[in-house]
Amino acid sequence: MCYNLHMTTENAKIKNLIFYSIIAVLFAPLVSPLFLAPLGIILFPDAFAKAIFLRIVIEIIFALAIFSILKKPVAFKIKPLFWAFLFLWLIMTVSTFASPQPHQSWWDLQYRSLGFFFYSHLFILLFIIIYFIKDEKMWDRIFTVIISIGGVVSAIGILQWFGVYFKAAYITVGGLDRPGATLGNPNTFGAYLVILLPITLLYLLRSLKKRPLFNIGAVFFGVIFALEIGGLAVANSRAAILGFIASLIIFTLLYNFQKTWIKKAAFSALIFLIIFSIAGIKIGFLKDTFIFNRFASLISSSGATRLTAWQSGLKSFLDRPFFGFGPENFAIAFDRNYNPFFGTMPGLDEHWWGRAHNFIIEWLTTLGIIGFAAYLSVYGYMFFHLNHIRKEIKNSNSAATATMLISVFAGYFTYSFFNFDTPAVLTLIFILWGYSYFLISGHSEATTKIKTIILPKIAKYGLISVLFILILVFWRYNLKPFIVNARANKAEVNYLNNPEKFFNDYIKITEKSGYIEHDLNLRFYSSAIKYANWLSQNGKIEDSIAKRKILIGLLEKNLQIQQYYTRDYLFLGDSYSYLITLENKNKTENFAKARNYYLKAIELSPERQEGQIGLAHLYRIAGQYDEAIKILLEIIALNDRYGPAHLWLAINYFYKNEIEIGIKELKKVLNSGYDLPLENLQIMFKNKPETLKKILEGIK
Repeated sequence: MCYNLHMTTENAKIKNLIFYSIIAVLFAPLVSPLFLAPLGIILFPDAFAKAIFLRIVIEIIFALAIFSILKKPVAFKIKPLFWAFLFLWLIMTVSTFASPQPHQSWWDLQYRSLGFFFYSHLFILLFIIIYFIKDEKMWDRIFTVIISIGGVVSAIGILQWFGVYFKAAYITVGGLDRPGATLGNPNTFGAYLVILLPITLLYLLRSLKKRPLFNIGAVFFGVIFALEIGGLAVANSRAAILGFIASLIIFTLLYNFQKTWIKKAAFSALIFLIIFSIAGIKIGFLKDTFIFNRFASLISSSGATRLTAWQSGLKSFLDRPFFGFGPENFAIAFDRNYNPFFGTMPGLDEHWWGRAHNFIIEWLTTLGIIGFAAYLSVYGYMFFHLNHIRKEIKNSNSAATATMLISVFAGYFTYSFFNFDTPAVLTLIFILWGYSYFLISGHSEATTKIKTIILPKIAKYGLISVLFILILVFWRYNLKPFIVNARANKAEVNYLNNPEKFFNDYIKITEKSGYIEHDLNLRFYSSAIKYANWLSQNGKIEDSIAKRKILIGLLEKNLQIQQYYTRDYLFLGDSYSYLITLENKNKTENFAKARNYYLKAIELSPERQEGQIGLAHLYRIAGQYDEAIKILLEIIALNDRYGPAHLWLAINYFYKNEIEIGIKELKKVLNSGYDLPLENLQIMFKNKPETLKKILEGIK
């Protein structure tokens, strides 16, 4: 009897540890280099730091859950929604291993840090929440913490907007007009608030029902709700604002207000604001005002770029319709059906898209129709049963909570129609999945047949093995990459002060960098190539050649990790082309390698101009001007507004001494809106003063 009592008490302690560890997960938004400035050196990139923090905490929770299961016989009640969750994870597993680029599907890029490995952690967290968090008071405490942290994050964002912000000296903050608070990006900040605002609103409305009207709870939740609205405004994320409007409309329509006139008034006010805003943007009197100015650009230019990217994704979906290209591999699909007009669209400064900025296109392209159907089945089941709860037990906390969850998911869907997930936001969504499971299960006992599965004893030996595996995972895939990344950050800080030391230190770092090697190699290349160029420009040719060959070795190693990453091939083509200009020997070999890499880049993205431009550069360097002109004319045939093609076409004509034709092309460069680099022309033709004179006179 005493032994059983001791076991029960000990198991209760483990369950408490699990609960408080889940609470720790909620603090992920505060793990930020822009907030915890003294730790910024180890917390950059932002998404990577948050993902590592979340994975470590979830692995601790997993270990505690295993200990709890080992100490007490397991009786796990399975509901249909559990199978929907499990099926979705299994589809992601199949898609990951069937992916043309499994490394990317498994890990994602460091600056995103999602991938199947992270998703698997979230599913583990979800299943643990389903099994252990079965008390309404526990959930109430979880939501109170979520709301409180949301208030802190919002306050930080507002302070940043007013010019008060926390950062380490080496981290650039790109202006305060759209702060990212502790989420690293204004869009992510906005997405976070889209989830929090309906939750906070529900708790505020509950508090206002109490007496006196202005009780401590009402004041607390009211202040936080105001901070979150302020945070949403300063983040100025169009997708997030649309998401909040959608969630607010759903909340207003479905929430059972005590007085019907409140619902009518609130809904009428919302409709009036929407019509007024659209009219103001269309007519023009709101076009240049705060918040509305970004919606004006959405209508004029930004929306077109997204539509073009979505078209590329849908075309590629048809190439792999069942399981897609694998999680986080949208870049492969985007490059495969790249639209040549994408690079000349107004207001766009990024032509490399790793996300679809639309959850429908993203899921179809990366997980296929089967993965998308599995994803929809999860939400379909939840929406159906949450709406059933809302209708069947009106005027109850459960009905109000069901309304809140429906509105959160509606807002999240709306946001996700124009943007993408990040670790902190996605973690909150999975926690809300767990709460939806809890709420639906609590109201379906009488109508749903529940199958109980007793965990067999032999499974305990498997769980003990998992504990040992967790130790390995903790070190190799979390702590070690975290340390390596911190060392890389420190090396990058020293780049300007001592580029030679930076170069040598980084080489050592990348030798044993684990799964982030590909990302570190690219980070290293972007800075180190500038140093190599500087060396050659200052007469240190041999040193420049040696360093460039080291960089080539790292990039070629990248090809073993990610065979479909177009940029690696372009960088390699550029590097070998540059070697041709630096060293007299191996010109034929270097030419052949550069050509092969450019052709591979063109194979991966046939209509992307960068690969074709690179190949044209190579032929120009080799003096094969007619071949270069032929390629450039093919680029222009696809998109005659592409300024760089006209520029390099003009330069090739100048080298052929066809000055008049070249000047006509330069004028087309100016007409396309592309900046004419006169300084570069002066450098290229400094040894041909007569040619340069004719060029400058021709474009006056």
